[in-house]
Amino acid sequence: LSSLLLGGPLEIERNGRIAGMADGAAIDAGCDHSLPDFAALVACCDAVVTADTLAMHLAIAAKKPVVVLMGPTCEAEIELYGRGTKITSDAPCAPCYRATCDKGHVCMEDISAAQVFASLEEHLK
Repeated sequence: LSSLLLGGPLEIERNGRIAGMADGAAIDAGCDHSLPDFAALVACCDAVVTADTLAMHLAIAAKKPVVVLMGPTCEAEIELYGRGTKITSDAPCAPCYRATCDKGHVCMEDISAAQVFASLEEHLK
């Protein structure tokens, strides 16, 4: 099982770190794709794990299973059309709708890898 790391310019460093730690299990697909190329990459995925981002909307449009990490965004405002799971945070400050956080994005850190993996596994059965 391989993971494809996608993102935009702000994810270059993080994706490189993840790929380096993944020992070949994660492929850094780069972060400078045109919109059509990015949409095509998302459409090639078996499932997508993302926050409330362009990748989430593209995955829903491509009818791909999606696991969405809900931190700063309110889960009630996002419709997955039966194509995924929303994982929410119990952080008292969530949702806050802020792009930056003086608390270190505890709402996202609160979501465990085990939660994400379990949700992803359900969608890939």
